[in-house]
Amino acid sequence: MLCYCLNQWHKLIRYADDGNLAIDYNRAERVINPFVIGRKHWLFNNAKSGVNASAVF
Repeated sequence: MLCYCLNQWHKLIRYADDGNLAIDYNRAERVINPFVIGRKHWLFNNAKSGVNASAVF
């Protein structure tokens, strides 16, 4: 853990110096979430029933 912290030190200093940087990436995760969920649904589109279910959804 200490080795990781030391290797990331320059990034931590950059974050501490710039108050405009976000502390998390929740906004980016919300943007890609529909594609991740859709990927699970689109997996079953190889059958006619799967295509119909996706169309209804």
